[in-house]
Amino acid sequence: MGPHSAIHRAFGGDMLLPQSANDPAFFLHHANVDRLWWLWQKGLSLADTRRFGSLKAERARPDEDRLYDYAGDTVERTSDPTGGPRASLNDVHSLLGLILPNIETYKLMDTARPPLCYTYI
Repeated sequence: MGPHSAIHRAFGGDMLLPQSANDPAFFLHHANVDRLWWLWQKGLSLADTRRFGSLKAERARPDEDRLYDYAGDTVERTSDPTGGPRASLNDVHSLLGLILPNIETYKLMDTARPPLCYTYI
């Protein structure tokens, strides 16, 4: 179990359900997961934000582009002794008919571009 799932289990209650968006803690948790991912993509760390007081710190390695870094086992590996399929930028996320149609991972990697259109300050 990774840190993302551990938080869901620690909260319990509605947070244990896959569709737990009715729990306010769900939004706080997922907003922070997104923020940590954004920091990592930018090559920043929590220490950088504390030291500089904002997210405008310089990257440790300016040549490093992490925006589309995405690989590893999928969550399916937990029940598959072979490790399951590998994660891909072309994996399709089912949004269960909510607002947007199903969408590929690569279209969700840059929060500043559609369909997400947000950034952290």
